[in-house]
Amino acid sequence: MNKRINLDVVRILAAWMVLSVHIGQHAGFDFSVGQKGVQVFFILSGYLSFASLSKNPSIKDYYKKRMVRILPLYWICLVLIYIEDIILGIYSLSLSDVLAGQCGPQFLRYFVFMQCFTPTDNWNLWNNHGALWTMSSFVGFYIVAPFLFRLMKNFYVSLVMLVTLMLGRPYLVTWIQNVFSDYPAEAHIEWFASMNPLAELYCFLLGSVLFVAIREKKQIVYAFIFIMAMVVTAFTWYQYELLSVLLILLAVSFNPITDNVRICKWLSAVSGGSFALYLVHPMVLQVAPSIWDKIGIGNKWLYIIYLYVLCIGIAYALYYLFISKIERYISGRFLKPSLGE
Repeated sequence: MNKRINLDVVRILAAWMVLSVHIGQHAGFDFSVGQKGVQVFFILSGYLSFASLSKNPSIKDYYKKRMVRILPLYWICLVLIYIEDIILGIYSLSLSDVLAGQCGPQFLRYFVFMQCFTPTDNWNLWNNHGALWTMSSFVGFYIVAPFLFRLMKNFYVSLVMLVTLMLGRPYLVTWIQNVFSDYPAEAHIEWFASMNPLAELYCFLLGSVLFVAIREKKQIVYAFIFIMAMVVTAFTWYQYELLSVLLILLAVSFNPITDNVRICKWLSAVSGGSFALYLVHPMVLQVAPSIWDKIGIGNKWLYIIYLYVLCIGIAYALYYLFISKIERYISGRFLKPSLGE
């Protein structure tokens, strides 16, 4: 329980970082470091995936558990995004443009997680509408996790795989850019090249190797290597990712931040809805500024508070009043009782 509560705090921090960078873009303050919250999620996913597989190495059970956690929430959010775009199109008298654009047939690619597996001619419409680029990476990571788990049985072998991928990532990104260099500017191939699952796999491996290191009691070696790498490179080489690994290592190594049962339950609930907050808040931010303009209050700080309250309130209400019930129903039908999370 202690490690789970500490990791819940890390997950909440990551969600808050992503939420804050997007609110900052609407409210006029710079919190660009919040973008690294995505990498924290990726690294945490690597650690937790290997932890899950260590308890039950069944690939079938692992995939079922991941599907129950991702698909209901994600697909419901996609439907809501589509409906929101239709409503906004009707309201702005641009429905025909909306149907030809973001609500066209290509929107279906989001349902099968293709947004960052394949490039398109328009990044904002077909790769990252609703800030959804990360979902391709999450699913890609979860697909390969059982195979990586069987391959990465030794800490030093796993470390060599990780470092090789991290060193080779710039060349991989450049190669992808060159392969798709004939795409138009709207495709933003430079973003696609650096944000596709292959280019982001190193983050998942950072968390996976951390689990292997802890399992073999080599976490001090792992931490020392990364601390030395940061010092030698003057904190210019994957500094935020390496700091995230150290943060997660601290979270699983130390006693719980609290033993209070009520606080633990509250943290668990906040953490449980963090994925909903991650997916829902871009939808809220698409309409929240217009609502605020109609209210007519010009105070910047009240506006920031309003955005936070609205995003958090709607996301958690949607999750715990509706989506979590669907997840529990599906879990009861398709998962063994011992596999429920």
